[in-house]
Amino acid sequence: MFTIPMERFAYRRETIATSIYPSFAATLLELAKPYLKPKAQVLDPCCGVGTMLVERHKLMPVREAYAMDIFGDAVEKARINTTLADMRVHLIHKDYLEFTHRYPFDEIIANMPQRGKRSREEQDAFYQGFFEQSQQLLASDGIMILYSDEMGFVKKQLRLCPGLHLIKEYLIREKGQFYLFVIGGKDSTTGRG
Repeated sequence: MFTIPMERFAYRRETIATSIYPSFAATLLELAKPYLKPKAQVLDPCCGVGTMLVERHKLMPVREAYAMDIFGDAVEKARINTTLADMRVHLIHKDYLEFTHRYPFDEIIANMPQRGKRSREEQDAFYQGFFEQSQQLLASDGIMILYSDEMGFVKKQLRLCPGLHLIKEYLIREKGQFYLFVIGGKDSTTGRG
C-alpha cells in the first residue's frame, strides 16, 4: 500500500503550522454538502494555504472563489496550492475586517483561527468583528460554514447578529470542543437540496 501514489490531495504541497489536513477539510465539507449551493460565489476569509476552498471546489465546483488571509506567506502558499488544484481563485492579502466587495457572497467558509496568544477579550472582539463583517458580505439567502473551538463566542454572535441564524452544528472533536457550524443568512432555508 505504501507504493501506491495518493493523487487525491496532491495539490497540497505548501503548508503553514496552522494548516488543516486536506482529508479533514474534505470531511467537514462533506458534512456541509446539503447546505452548499452549486456554482456559488465563495469567500474564505481565513484561507491559510487554501485547503478549505480547494476542498469546497472539489466537492461542488464554485463559480467564483475568493481567498483571503492576513498572513502574506499563507496567501503565497495558497497561490501555489490552488494553481496545483487547477482552480482559479482571487487571492487577497488583507485583514478580513477591512475587506469590502461590491456584491454579496453565497457562501463564506472558514477554519476559524484558534485563540493562541490572544486573550479571551481579544478573541471575543475578533469574533464580533468577524460576524459583523460576515453579516454584511453574506447574501441574505447565503450560508456560512465555520469550523471553530469557540462555541460560546459563536453562539453569542448569533444572538447579536439578527441577520444570521444557526441551521446546524456538529460536534467534530470532543477534546477541545471543536464544532462545525452551518449558519444561514436571514432568508436562508435549512437545506438547499
